[in-house]
Amino acid sequence: MKARIRTNKIIQKELSHDEINRIFKLCCLCLNEQFGFGEKRLKKFCYRLSQMSVEVYEKPEQWYYIDEYLFKQYNMADMFTPENIDERELASYQIHKEEGKKWRQY
Repeated sequence: MKARIRTNKIIQKELSHDEINRIFKLCCLCLNEQFGFGEKRLKKFCYRLSQMSVEVYEKPEQWYYIDEYLFKQYNMADMFTPENIDERELASYQIHKEEGKKWRQY
């Protein structure tokens, strides 16, 4: 038998996944309470949010467009801070360097 030891990286990934799921749950509860979303609409919301998360992870420059849309269209600049792609690239470089993976610049 092989013993499997959970590393800090694995534990952090699980924690971040749990935190994301908690935020999804809060969003679903809020949409249900405030706007009467039912099961189908909540599932569609979660599915689309998951899709958008993947898209933004693969192309982080989309955060600029999201910020621009929300800040100019809906005046939400006071609720969110703008994304800094340079910081995101630096963090990505450091993570890949530590894991020994090849890093690609976005």
